[in-house]
Amino acid sequence: RLVPFLKTAAAFFILYPEKVPGGLVYLAFKLAPVCCLIGFVPSLGVAKGNIFAYNRRITLGLLLSALGDAALVFEDGFLAGVASFAAAQLCYTLAFGMQPPSRRLGCLMAAAGSLIYACIIPSVHGLSLRCIGLLYTCLIFTMLWRASARLNSGAWTSVSALLGAVLFVASDLSLVIDKFLVPLPAAHAFVMATYYLAQLGIALSCVDSHIRHTGELSLAHQQ
Repeated sequence: RLVPFLKTAAAFFILYPEKVPGGLVYLAFKLAPVCCLIGFVPSLGVAKGNIFAYNRRITLGLLLSALGDAALVFEDGFLAGVASFAAAQLCYTLAFGMQPPSRRLGCLMAAAGSLIYACIIPSVHGLSLRCIGLLYTCLIFTMLWRASARLNSGAWTSVSALLGAVLFVASDLSLVIDKFLVPLPAAHAFVMATYYLAQLGIALSCVDSHIRHTGELSLAHQQ
């Protein structure tokens, strides 16, 4: 089921080692891997009801990410792209859930996000950009916090979700550094490689969602 994702991702890097602003063919190849994941997750189940709520939220996050991808291809689409990805982070956070709370871990993530924001914000000009950056930083580190908290489940899919979240932060951070601080060598390849792997990790976390949901219900009944 993941062969189309792997093939389209490989084709993208072979054909486009550098970004091509505003190119429609480039846009199609850039969107193809995430679109393949959008097809992959529903194949695992997205029927109505709580049992597949996780998969539906991840699918929506992937769809919003694809919209963000499309916006970022164009020079004047940065804010629209950030808005789409912010909504995607919210969907992923809702999918991961707020249990267990892991407050200490949350404080650690808040400190890390604050430090990164404080280092980058002096190079960002304009109040609107700074406010948007603050909101997005809060959302993505909240997403990372909730993905980290899921490790208590012991499932390999929780590790996959965490790796996806970490790579998402790495991808976005490298994009921001390259755009606002200093040009990074091979920035395009690194940003896109970490981004695709991030989405793959998050998508793979859906593999046992129905089993995990059933187990949680069984445990709740026993308690």
